[in-house]
Amino acid sequence: MKVTKQVLSPLEKVYAVSFFALEGRQHVLAATEEHGPCLLFSPPDWTASIVWDGPGGTMNLIPLPDRAGEFLAIQNFFPVFQSESAGIVHTAYDRAKHQWYVTRVLDLPFVHRIEVIQERAGVYLAAGTLCAGKAFRDDWSQPGAVYVGQIPRQLADPWQMTPVLTGLAKNHGLYAAVFHGRQCLLAAGQEGLFSIQVPTESETTWMTRRLIDHEVSDVVAFDLDEDGKPELVTIEPFHGDILAVYREENGRWNKIHEEAISFGHALWAGRLGNEVGILVGNRGGQKELLWFRVVSGRPFRVEREVLDSGVGPAQIAVASENGKFRIVSANHGTGQVSLYIKE
Repeated sequence: MKVTKQVLSPLEKVYAVSFFALEGRQHVLAATEEHGPCLLFSPPDWTASIVWDGPGGTMNLIPLPDRAGEFLAIQNFFPVFQSESAGIVHTAYDRAKHQWYVTRVLDLPFVHRIEVIQERAGVYLAAGTLCAGKAFRDDWSQPGAVYVGQIPRQLADPWQMTPVLTGLAKNHGLYAAVFHGRQCLLAAGQEGLFSIQVPTESETTWMTRRLIDHEVSDVVAFDLDEDGKPELVTIEPFHGDILAVYREENGRWNKIHEEAISFGHALWAGRLGNEVGILVGNRGGQKELLWFRVVSGRPFRVEREVLDSGVGPAQIAVASENGKFRIVSANHGTGQVSLYIKE
């Protein structure tokens, strides 16, 4: 896959990136995991402006559906695992005043990943905590949890979160997906990979099921073999060295492929033009941004391509506009926000 690269800005320890619709155009958000800013990059020349100067410690930037100019973010999750004061902020742009407003809406120690799910019953926030507490860096004796709550229409109304999956240590991966026609969350951690089924209007329970029974760091889902059913793509174990693909067969998720990686972190699967494949970032080794193009569904085979090296992506996001596919990468290894464009 041929791409052109543009460095949008230096940003030390950049960790979180997202595409963000504002005033009818596609922008880019990027923020650091250190004490520092969140930046907005505006087309067509991707000029940078400041959303906030701090506090930093930003793990996720998630746009809110049907609420133009608003997004949620994690703040105060500082390396390494100095995150007792972590929480979630709501950020909104006032077009009349050309000003950003940032409001902390939830205190949630060690919150590391968030997702937003839109259902007929409302818009839900899901949040995964890496753990419940730490006595030292490698202490995983206090497992984390996945929490959910309906996002209020009015910012001043209370934001209430309920745990729907507990006892999940190293809870690093959280992803919204559709399985068997139902909206689900996928949550990954030391105890395995779990699906959490979003209730319909007539239901009250978030049903959980373990899909994989060994440690998983990150997960995405996409129909890679184009048979109408999604595969699961994982990084294993925590910050691991294996990229794996699973297919559901007779009610079980069986591994059909794996690739060697190094400190795998950024992960995405989907279609880029006429190619279907997997993007993954290595924060170790050669610190590559890799593209695994699917060349055969059955038997499952991929071709490996290095899109960039020496950059150490921490997070990636993908969007398309006017026939162009854009990949924004938090190139943690070089301290740069970078944009890769496939025509």
